[in-house]
Amino acid sequence: MPPFQNLKKRGQSSGSESGLHCGDKPKPAFGARKLPLMLRRNQVMELLGLPSTMINTLMKAGRFPLPVQLSPRTTVWLTTDIEKWVADKATEKVA
Repeated sequence: MPPFQNLKKRGQSSGSESGLHCGDKPKPAFGARKLPLMLRRNQVMELLGLPSTMINTLMKAGRFPLPVQLSPRTTVWLTTDIEKWVADKATEKVA
């Protein structure tokens, strides 16, 4: 049987309740969403649930990645730096 042969067009009933139709893209699993390459401060705060003052404190202590300055008024964090920081925090032992 060729792949997708059992998928119906929108509006047609199919035997399955999967909710996928021909041409639909599956939704990413939780935690697998695509993040932009660079994150602004408010995005980092929302993503991590940390206030701005805590991010500043951690940066001053050398325990949080430093942002990249794109222009005199624009700083961003690389997503890879934030993801690595989260992975490192997840492997730390609680004291």
